[in-house]
Amino acid sequence: MITTTDPYLLACLWTAPVDQVDAHEMYCTQLQRRVEELRPLLTKIAKREAVVQTRVELESLKSNPERLKAKDSKAFETR
Repeated sequence: MITTTDPYLLACLWTAPVDQVDAHEMYCTQLQRRVEELRPLLTKIAKREAVVQTRVELESLKSNPERLKAKDSKAFETR
């Protein structure tokens, strides 16, 4: 069932053929099922992207020679 308060969409739904609306609802249901199937994979991809971003940040810190001149541990945090 489609629920909306958008007047344009409501007008389209009232003028659309019933079979077209049914086909659209069926397609939306299929897409929602597909998203639920892919959600674990999408979560793993997001975690991987976070790890890659952290790795890039660590690599840039590692290549910074200024970090070796720090005299205490707090100096590293400010860089």
